[in-house]
Amino acid sequence: MFFPREEFERIVQMLDGRGWQIMVHALGDGAVRMGLDAFERAAAALPAPSRGRRHRLEHVSYMDPADAQRFSKLGVIAAFQGGAAFVPPNALPASTASPTVVNVGVERWAKHGGLVNDVVGSGGRLTLGSDWPVAPFNPTGRITGVVNRPIRPGGRDQRISLPVALEAYTRGPAWASFQESRVGTLRAGMLADVVVLASDVFSQPPAKPEDVAVVTTIFDGKVVYRGLPRE
Repeated sequence: MFFPREEFERIVQMLDGRGWQIMVHALGDGAVRMGLDAFERAAAALPAPSRGRRHRLEHVSYMDPADAQRFSKLGVIAAFQGGAAFVPPNALPASTASPTVVNVGVERWAKHGGLVNDVVGSGGRLTLGSDWPVAPFNPTGRITGVVNRPIRPGGRDQRISLPVALEAYTRGPAWASFQESRVGTLRAGMLADVVVLASDVFSQPPAKPEDVAVVTTIFDGKVVYRGLPRE
């Protein structure tokens, strides 16, 4: 922790009272609970700002399953950044010998890691992101990762559907940044920043990276990139 609990909660209440949107870097079980507790106490002590509260916890890589249910109740956004590599259907779980698993423990890795389906299933808001610039910007691995994530031995199924994952990478972040009237959806009047993929991912789930390759990029309503067509 960078702050003692009492000081952290005082800072959160001060910023909340001034109408600020608060984003807390929270990777582990204790950090997630501390963040949720602070948001809960601020909401109990202060009236909501005129534009509402859209506070969020960043990363939420590990959390107690009981805390995953609190995002919906408190209206807190779970901003999750999964792995960047493309994950095919029926992928095998990551090795339990990896440094991350060794550090957090196999049981906690399985039961407390990446509880995105628990958040979504309880009605909480999920956003997906890249964690750029410290990680690759490409979103396709993070989307396929939460859609095709293998069940970890001893854990529960945390996969979410492709439509839910795509919304969490488009409409969700737009809402989380108070920009839902400008970006995030394909409709008249919105900024036209769009990519066209190499295949219809809704009719045929992508099985390899080439299936989600970008063949056309439209930026501000203009085509700025055209890739090679698939054979």
